[in-house]
Amino acid sequence: MIFAILAQTYRTLTANKLRSFLTMFGIAWGILSLVLMSAFGEGFRVGQRESLKTLGKDIMIAWGGRTSIQSEGYQRGRNSRIKCGDY
Repeated sequence: MIFAILAQTYRTLTANKLRSFLTMFGIAWGILSLVLMSAFGEGFRVGQRESLKTLGKDIMIAWGGRTSIQSEGYQRGRNSRIKCGDY
C-alpha cells in the first residue's frame, strides 16, 4: 500500500512539473519569509532594548525656582538661581 502511494505521488509530480515546482517554490518562499521576519523582529527588539538601557544615563535635570523645604539655615521659600558652574 505504501509503495502504491509513493508510486502515484511520483507519477503525479513528474506529470505536472511546473505545478509541482511552483508549489514547492511557494512553500519554500513562505518559510523563508517567516524566518526572515522573525529574525528582523528579534533583532529590532534586542536593539531597542539596548538603546533604551542607555536612555537617560548620565543626565541631570535641574531648574531654578523657590525652595520647598528649609535647608542649611536658610528659610523655606527662598529664590534659587542656577548658574553654569553649579552642576
